[in-house]
Amino acid sequence: TTAAFAAGVRVEWSISAVTPTSGSVAGGQYLTITGSAIPPDTTIDVGNIECAIVNRTGTTIVCVTGARQELSAWAGPITAASKTVAPGGERRTCCTYTYDLGLTA
Repeated sequence: TTAAFAAGVRVEWSISAVTPTSGSVAGGQYLTITGSAIPPDTTIDVGNIECAIVNRTGTTIVCVTGARQELSAWAGPITAASKTVAPGGERRTCCTYTYDLGLTA
């Protein structure tokens, strides 16, 4: 699918699952996010905090969560963003991830 993006061909993409679904507010949790036709420039945010990507394919992204500055619990969607698939970029959301005060890093 990378060639299709480079050639400017529009390919519908998605993210559909995340594992695990919770981690410490201190961050450091490795997440595996799966989907289809994930663009090579996709970035991942968890609660508006960047998840540092360590590996990616067209169907999987592995990233490490950052720490929540507020040190408070939070639950919400994973957000993926790409700028290569459409002018102005596109975002996808899925799943619920929880920053849990009861978990330690």
